[in-house]
Amino acid sequence: MSIVINTPNGNVGRVLTDMLLEAGEHVTILTREADRVADFARRGATVYTGNLEDKSFVQDATRGAEALFWATPQAYHHEDLCWFQKQLGRNVASAIRNSDIPHVVNVSSIGAQHTSGTGVIQSLREVEQLIDETGTNIVHLRAGYFMENYLFSLPDIQGASEVYLPVEGSVARPMIASVDIAVQAANLLCDPEWTGRELREIVGPKYVTFDRAAEIIGEVLEKPVKHVNVPADRARTWMLEMGWSENSADLMLEMYSAMEKGLVAPEGTPYQTMTTLRRFTRMKLRKHEKAQG
Repeated sequence: MSIVINTPNGNVGRVLTDMLLEAGEHVTILTREADRVADFARRGATVYTGNLEDKSFVQDATRGAEALFWATPQAYHHEDLCWFQKQLGRNVASAIRNSDIPHVVNVSSIGAQHTSGTGVIQSLREVEQLIDETGTNIVHLRAGYFMENYLFSLPDIQGASEVYLPVEGSVARPMIASVDIAVQAANLLCDPEWTGRELREIVGPKYVTFDRAAEIIGEVLEKPVKHVNVPADRARTWMLEMGWSENSADLMLEMYSAMEKGLVAPEGTPYQTMTTLRRFTRMKLRKHEKAQG
C-alpha cells in the first residue's frame, strides 16, 4: 500500500507512521521540517518537504497514493484559525480529486455534528464536508478529548500540583489516548476493503471529569493534584502571552464553554478504546516528568 500521512510529528501521526513502517507499508510523509522525520526516512519513508498551505505541494506529494491519512493542523498564531483550517481542507480535497485517492482517513472531533458554537471544532466539521464532496471512500474519526493535552499542564503539575483549565471540574469528557486513534487509522489504512462514508466516533474506555482526571494523575505521580477552573479572561491572557492570536484564544474558550453546555458529546454510540487515563499517565506523563526533572 502507498499511504500518505500529512502530520508525521503530530500526536497521532508519529505513532501511526511508526506502525505503518513496522507493517512494511510504503509510507510518504508531508512535513515542513525534514530533520524532524529523519528517523522515518532512514526506515524507508519517502519525505516531501513543503507547506500544506501550498496547493500544488499537496497535490504533487499525494500523487499516486492509494490511501491518505489527514489530520488538520492547528495554527494558533493565525489571525483567522477557521479560515486557515478550511483552506487546508480545500487543498487536500483538490489533491484527492486530482490524484483520485480511493481511501481517506480523516481525524475530526466529537462535537463536529454542530454547525456553530463549538469553537476550534467547527472548522473540522467544514473540513469533513470538503472531503465528502470529493466522493471518495472516507472514514472520519471523530475523537474525544486528547489525554495528551495534559502534557501542556505538566510544568504546573510539577510546580504547583494543579491543572489550570477554563472549564468546570465537574464536566466529564470521554478522554482518549492518541495511540488508540492511531490504531484505528492503521487498521483502516492497511486493509482498505471498506467503501462509502462513515462517521466513527471514538472515545476512551469511560467518561472522566476534569476533577477526577487531576486526581488520577496525582495518584500515579504520587502527589496531590487538583483541577483549577481558570476564569476565561485570565486564560485568554495566558494564551495571548504564548503567542496565540485573539481569534484562536476566543475559539478555544468557546470550545471549553461548549463542553460545559454538553455540545462536545457523541451523537451516536461511540467506539470505546482501551487506554485508561491511569495507564496513559504511567506511560507518558510520568516519563515526561522524569525527563524534565
